[in-house]
Amino acid sequence: MLLGLISVLVAFILDLKAGAYDISLSEIFYTLSKPNLNNDLHTLVYGIRLPKALIALISGALLAQCGLLMQTYFQNPLAGPYVLGISSGASFGAALFMMTPIAILWPNSQHIGLVGFAFLGASLVTLLLLAIAYKTNQIIVILIIGLLMNYFISSLQSVIEFYATANNLKNFNNWSFGHLNSIGLSELKYIAPITLILSLSFLLLTRPLNLLAAGKENAIALGLNYKKFSLFLILLTALTTAIITSYCGPISFIGMVVPFCIKWWTKSNSHFFLLLSTALYGATILLICDFISYRLFPEQSIPINIILGMFGIPIIIIYLIKNKNFQ
Repeated sequence: MLLGLISVLVAFILDLKAGAYDISLSEIFYTLSKPNLNNDLHTLVYGIRLPKALIALISGALLAQCGLLMQTYFQNPLAGPYVLGISSGASFGAALFMMTPIAILWPNSQHIGLVGFAFLGASLVTLLLLAIAYKTNQIIVILIIGLLMNYFISSLQSVIEFYATANNLKNFNNWSFGHLNSIGLSELKYIAPITLILSLSFLLLTRPLNLLAAGKENAIALGLNYKKFSLFLILLTALTTAIITSYCGPISFIGMVVPFCIKWWTKSNSHFFLLLSTALYGATILLICDFISYRLFPEQSIPINIILGMFGIPIIIIYLIKNKNFQ
């Protein structure tokens, strides 16, 4: 935990330096200490760098926590917050807005329209999953339906992409790579309190998650109301993923890699400890990846999902090879 706190602090400071224009740490700290300055440096730090670092911290922490919830619920170390098709729903909503004439209805508020349609797509998938979870206690049924929805929604999205103009298709592809630089402090005033409440709500699931880690049947025998727990867990995970995906695009691998690395490293079964740890290291990794995305090629930043894929895929392969008990 101490290492995680230090890591996230160092990564946050590093990410404040990430950008096309190089700023020294002394200039950054001076600007942060003088919020009423009116110059280009103040605009750069408060208008771009600080919001980008804050949304990276929030997104990394929450996606990692969502991944932990999914991996415990499905008893599968490769489950993640996008396994249920929620991200696909958000992507479809964004595709509908960005590549069809619907965007004409929001000529002066394109960002609001994009977020609204992405959130609407994710919400519809969430409502369907909640209806399914209410009807069945079978984890495998929910998982399979989530995967099938992924394929179905991707097919619908492909139809939209096929008829889209070249410019609209390019804009959508840029969004789908994941990005952290489209949010300002004005949006964070609303996002931060909501996501903080969601993160604290995860801690309410600590006891049932500890019970579920011993197996579904044992958890039910020890008094877990499995149906209510499933509904609450899916609702929280879906809502959190929908908010982050709506604003930042479908950020990959954080929710899959961080939780099982933390469990592999600490060997802990306490989900209170695991939720706090995954939040710290999820935030750290996304902040570092964002820093690398700007520093790898100074002339142009690389989409965050490319950096996450470069780090995430080798870790998953190593885990699968070394874990002989994986099924």
